[in-house]
Amino acid sequence: MHGIVDMPDDYLQKANTISKKGAFTIKPARSERDVQATTILIKAYTASLGIDLAFQGFQDEMASFPGKYSPPDGEILLAIDDNSGEVLGCICLRPLVPKSFSSGDTGTSIPGTMSVHSGKRYCEMKRLYVLPSTRGRGVGKALVIALLKAARDRGYDEMRLDTLQHMRAPIELYRGLGFKDIEKYYETPLDDTVFLGLEL
Repeated sequence: MHGIVDMPDDYLQKANTISKKGAFTIKPARSERDVQATTILIKAYTASLGIDLAFQGFQDEMASFPGKYSPPDGEILLAIDDNSGEVLGCICLRPLVPKSFSSGDTGTSIPGTMSVHSGKRYCEMKRLYVLPSTRGRGVGKALVIALLKAARDRGYDEMRLDTLQHMRAPIELYRGLGFKDIEKYYETPLDDTVFLGLEL
C-alpha cells in the first residue's frame, strides 16, 4: 500500500490503494539528496515541454531552489518506489501572494494577477511530474492528494495552478479532484494556458 513518511496516516486517504506495478511512498523532500532528485525531475519536465519558461522566472527559481517551496509555507513531495528506491515523481507547493488586497472581503481583480479576498491565504501547485515509465500507477494522483492535505495543514484557503490545454490527463485529474476553471492570475505569453483553482 502507499505509505507516507513523517506525515499522518490519513495523508493519502483517497489514494491509499495497492498499485498493480508495485507500492510507492509519498514523502517530503528534506535532505540535500531529495532536493537534487527534485531538481533533476523538474528539469526533465520543463525540457519535455519544449517551451521557454523565462517569463515565469524559471532560471531564478532553479538557482535558488528550493526557495519559496521550503517549509513552513511551502512543500516538496516525492514519490519513491518501495522496492527500488527510485524517485518516481515530484510536486511542489508555494505561497501565492497577490500584489494588493481589497479593503473588504468582496474581492478585487488585479490586472494581470488574480482576484483576491482579503484575509484569504492562497497557494500554488507547481512542477507536478511523474516519470513516463511510471505513468498509470496512480503516482500523480497520490502526489496531488498529498499536496492538497499539506496545503490545508498550512492553513491555505485556496490552491491555484496553471497547465496547458494539450495536457489532457493532468487536467482530467485536477478536475476530478474538484478544481474549477478560474481567471488568469498572472500574465503569460502562452495562449493555451489553463488556470484552475480549488477552495480548500
